[in-house]
Amino acid sequence: MVHRITAVAWMTFRRLLRSRILMAGAILALLVMGLYSGILIAILAAAEEGDQQEVQALVPMFFHLAVAMFGTVSTIMATIIGVTVLRTDMTSGTIFGVLAKPVSRGEYVAGNWLGGLVAVLILWLVFAVVMGAIASGIGAPLGSLHVAIIASRILMAALSLSAALLLSIRFNAWGAAVLSVLLVNGASVVEQVANIMGALKVDVPEKLVNALAFPFPVTNAFDGLSERLMQSDLAPDSLLPAVAHVVDYALVLLFVAYLFFRRLDLNRSSE
Repeated sequence: MVHRITAVAWMTFRRLLRSRILMAGAILALLVMGLYSGILIAILAAAEEGDQQEVQALVPMFFHLAVAMFGTVSTIMATIIGVTVLRTDMTSGTIFGVLAKPVSRGEYVAGNWLGGLVAVLILWLVFAVVMGAIASGIGAPLGSLHVAIIASRILMAALSLSAALLLSIRFNAWGAAVLSVLLVNGASVVEQVANIMGALKVDVPEKLVNALAFPFPVTNAFDGLSERLMQSDLAPDSLLPAVAHVVDYALVLLFVAYLFFRRLDLNRSSE
């Protein structure tokens, strides 16, 4: 089983490379990070002058902005991968050849998810290497808090990938992409709506807000990491509950995707 899942994952990853999705994501991420080149230039100038206090003040800001923007790009890439890998195979008929090898539907879903996750991990690996080189060059090497922030962004991308993969079975690419964004950020959307209602003098009971937000993943559990970084508090709190929650939610979505896919009539879906 592991061998077949790995084979499907490798096939998916190669297909993503041929489609140049990874290249497009890397170029977009570099362009976005280039928006903050002014901060990087200021950091290099301060390091050259020996002003370590200025360096220590600017580096957390640059890292925070770079991770935030790259995290957004990686989440978008994960969503695009999730809504296209299964749907493309179903519409092109490629899936029939894969499932005839034989590969079970569960192995096929897991392999596609794993291949997409590897693609996202490679993007983050490149980012981590670049950021590590910059940090070492200016005498401010990355620590455990920086690693924790990057890991939290990878988890959110994996969650988006699971949601997009699940919804692509029932909806077209655009519909699945929009719904996956709403699913992943559902709790934040509920809170924002409640805040807007409060600003309009409409009282929304807290219990109702909590009940509406309950089915959605808690995606703001890692927000405190960036705050600690900006305050130069480099010792992260225990993240085990938040990590377990996101991982569990992503795996549940993947399992539900398998259940839907197992009952799907592929002949009708490929039409």
